[in-house]
Amino acid sequence: MITSLELARRYCRASASDDALLTVLVEAAEGLAEKFLNRKVFADQAALDAALASGEAGNLPMLANAQFRAAVLEIASDRYDNRGDQPTAAAMTRAERILWPDRVGLGV
Repeated sequence: MITSLELARRYCRASASDDALLTVLVEAAEGLAEKFLNRKVFADQAALDAALASGEAGNLPMLANAQFRAAVLEIASDRYDNRGDQPTAAAMTRAERILWPDRVGLGV
């Protein structure tokens, strides 16, 4: 998990009793963000170097930045606040706007 559980807990104003749920939501949000970016994201240079050495980094890998973490928090907090409901389009739109500058492979 790239985005810390402590940061997600503070952002969602959740208690430690929700850590298991927050872990799932953050991991899912990171996956959605990577899919939108069309590239793999790594927590630090050591993880990126290891993925490059093993050939698992994919095309145009990137290090996690503040924008990536902010988008992940936006997605995860929306799912935390709206459990059982449809995800709000506004949360995805906000996350996509945050991620857009780092997106690759637009297919045009």
